[in-house]
Amino acid sequence: MTRISSVRNSSTSTLPSPTGVLAEAYRMGVMNDFRPPPVHYLSLGLTVKYGRTVSTAEGQCMWAVRQLLGNVVPVPEVYGWTVEAGVSYIYMEHIPGETLSDRWDSLSESEKRDICHQLRTMVGHLRTIEQPNGEKFIGTVSRRPPLDHAFKHSCPMGPFTSVAEFHDLFAKLPWLGCDPSDPPHPFRAHLPDDVPIAFTHGDLHRGNIIVSSAQEGKSSGQSSD
Repeated sequence: MTRISSVRNSSTSTLPSPTGVLAEAYRMGVMNDFRPPPVHYLSLGLTVKYGRTVSTAEGQCMWAVRQLLGNVVPVPEVYGWTVEAGVSYIYMEHIPGETLSDRWDSLSESEKRDICHQLRTMVGHLRTIEQPNGEKFIGTVSRRPPLDHAFKHSCPMGPFTSVAEFHDLFAKLPWLGCDPSDPPHPFRAHLPDDVPIAFTHGDLHRGNIIVSSAQEGKSSGQSSD
């Protein structure tokens, strides 16, 4: 396991093993779900996100954002990650609260506007992160193919070394074409290649945002999915 820090200032040996996480998921009755919910260890202040569709790149990304923007973009502390038998596990700080999806209908209009303003500000901060030493690529922070849902059922794509390369293949997604010799999509010419590459959130929706119950209408920024 790649261990980053300790849980509650205790030894990282207190992290439950993948076998232990699966046993807890079995007890919860969710182990066989295609996208199982995270397992929470409240006594440790720990949440474990796991599954075959989970990527350790997500843990690496949260760790990097916390290091670079921890004061302005709230994300849980990441303690470590591992892969066992094709299943990825991300060990992170447990953030109490409810998803914005669950809370949305009960919020006032002013609270909704406040949360949207917070999110806009956070995304703006994310886009200030620059790639090191002028290096340019489109993909995950670990230089792997993008994890966007648009690519889930396509041939392997990326990481890309330029915007043009990304657009060339992105335009073929409706056809699921993977052969570089395939003719370009008619709309390819409308995708500009002279734009900057920006760091951003790849799956921002209400189900992926935790709203703190301690402060009504305040977003904590944890991905719950």
